[in-house]
Amino acid sequence: MPVSKDIVKLAVEMPGRVAQFLDFNQRRPLPDIIAKLCDHWGLESPEEYALQYSDGSQAYITEKNRAEIKNGAILRLTTSPSKTVREILVLPTKDALMKLARGSSDTTFATEFVYRNGVPLLVDMVVEGTATGEALAYILTAFLQFMDHGILPWKQFSDDFIRKIIGYVLRSTPAEAMILQRSLAILECAILSSEDLYKAISAQITVEEITLHFKSPVPEVQLNAVALINALWLRSSKVKAREIGETLQFKYIRAVMLNYIIRGRREVSSEMAHQLHVLQVLMMNLNEDRMYTKINPSDTAHLEKLYELSHIAFGRDSDSEAFGSSSNPGGNARTQARKGRGVSDRAQLEFKKLGFSNLANPLMDFTKRPPGVLALDCIVYFAANYPDSFTRLVLENSCRQDNYVCPFARTSIDMTKLLCKMLKIGELPSETGTEYYPMLFTQESPLEELFCICIQLLNKTWREMRAMDEDYDKVMDVVREQMTLALSEKPDTMDRFRAILQELDYHQIIKILQDRRASMLETNTDLEPFCELREDKRPEVLDLVRKHRLNALVEGTIFNKVTTRRSKDKFWYCRLAPNHKCLHWGDVPDSAKPPLPVEMLPEMLPVSDIKGLAVGKECPHIMKEGKKEKKESLAPLAFSVLYDPDASLNFLAPNDYVYDLWTDGIRALLEQEMTSELAQKDMEILLGMEMKLALLDTEGIPVPNQPPPIPDDPTDYNFCCE
Repeated sequence: MPVSKDIVKLAVEMPGRVAQFLDFNQRRPLPDIIAKLCDHWGLESPEEYALQYSDGSQAYITEKNRAEIKNGAILRLTTSPSKTVREILVLPTKDALMKLARGSSDTTFATEFVYRNGVPLLVDMVVEGTATGEALAYILTAFLQFMDHGILPWKQFSDDFIRKIIGYVLRSTPAEAMILQRSLAILECAILSSEDLYKAISAQITVEEITLHFKSPVPEVQLNAVALINALWLRSSKVKAREIGETLQFKYIRAVMLNYIIRGRREVSSEMAHQLHVLQVLMMNLNEDRMYTKINPSDTAHLEKLYELSHIAFGRDSDSEAFGSSSNPGGNARTQARKGRGVSDRAQLEFKKLGFSNLANPLMDFTKRPPGVLALDCIVYFAANYPDSFTRLVLENSCRQDNYVCPFARTSIDMTKLLCKMLKIGELPSETGTEYYPMLFTQESPLEELFCICIQLLNKTWREMRAMDEDYDKVMDVVREQMTLALSEKPDTMDRFRAILQELDYHQIIKILQDRRASMLETNTDLEPFCELREDKRPEVLDLVRKHRLNALVEGTIFNKVTTRRSKDKFWYCRLAPNHKCLHWGDVPDSAKPPLPVEMLPEMLPVSDIKGLAVGKECPHIMKEGKKEKKESLAPLAFSVLYDPDASLNFLAPNDYVYDLWTDGIRALLEQEMTSELAQKDMEILLGMEMKLALLDTEGIPVPNQPPPIPDDPTDYNFCCE
């Protein structure tokens, strides 16, 4: 008789009792099943007992989760959550609190404890200090479990309780690592769950005090310290967020984070990587306001920055000539701009050399958002902190022909925008993201430092590509690829990032892209777009192979003569007519060199008379061979052209290559499929080449229809090899 789907076969155990094998009926009420078990073991008050899993989560079995029980499960009969909670509330000893910490991981138990108003008891024990050491750690663990279940009434958290928890964070000793870790986690959850608790906590603890725990030898403490800072940052206003960011940019705090967390002895865990990802995004988002701030074209402060750029690039003498003598304020370009009289022709020339498009008012170039005023700030940072590199870059471009100039201002604006996109400035941290770049934690101004490196990379790549104005977008694509590859290696420092970029020059990027395309062809051949492209190219490639085989037949081949007694040095030659209508053959000496004219060949067979092709042992001349050994040796290279009435033209190819060429060619003449291994190989090679060509970016590149001419032979072959 088949077992009902509602029956689950399992075992139930109880300490000190013999385990029972049970047919657990899912349709039977759970209290009835527990009552039957209690009756079997002679236990009274079955309502004070419950079933829970014997291993794993040890979750209690309820009407809601009983359907999850599988065949072969092992359950345990234990005291019910309500009875256990009552015992804890009556006598909260250390052992009872340990039981509370373990049981709180189960939603049923935790809900029962909160329902019976157990939270105020724990709060009072913390505030009054009656619980210390392990007992306190158990209480804090229970609080975290309640928070995870989302059943904690936050209003029961008094100011005294918060103050006590903060005290554990500020004054914990290394021996109290569990208490410290739980306290940090509780503060994080409280901040993210309640605005009032955030205000209370942020008023009593500073980010600098939390960073002291970055040195903790316990990774969980480090993790919760970073998570608490992130929680404070996420809740804070823009002004407060900037203060937190400035605090974390202190050199000694960055050093501690790098040495104890990012470059510590232990590998960064996935949880810590997520917190570092969140911290990095929050740090980078400090640039968001500048990124979306549009420059006022009449702002003299910003215009002063542009004049300073020109001064750094072209020197004081150039500045005085371009903008007027300092002894004549009315003739100074800065003053002219303020008075609305514009700038001199010399000033406009220098703005042109700096790569601006609007020479009358270069500030107009910065009106795009993003990157807004952030682009100007990055350029000013580069010029102020790396004046030699800035000057060299500007002067190098000013010496090029107009159509080969890499426009510094335009590329700087687009580079800033690209960095904002790659670093996801303006986006919220990902809930599951673990991507972070260690080098960003090494600098006080990481975005600006990245800009200084990447703008020099762009100019170097422009030079390597010998780019012109119309190549601008292609250069930006190559630079984006260079930056992406360098960031993927997660360099520890800016210097290492710069070194990786130096290795990834333009020629290396081209090689990487070619290898990537080849790999795509190999690994993605089953994808529908690739299959469709291959099928589109197949008829064209098949026609190429067919033409090659017919051309091989037109050129002809010298074969050994097939006789009953094979004689040495007896050969015959066969070829296809240029119009592909007849096969011509005749005896020739071995010294003959194909192709021979058809007029020298006495025999002829019209292609229209060919009835078929026989290969191997099916060939008439192989079937007539008497000796088995000889038949076996000749068959692999033998083929015959059958024609009317029952005659055949018998061949014995000198090698496999000629055999495949001729059998494929004859099949092509008969409009049959070419089945040789050589044909399949040629098809794959040509298809692969066609796929690569189809995937190449050939826009704007003239592709000739004919191959380039073969160069003449050199005058001698005495080549010099160093």
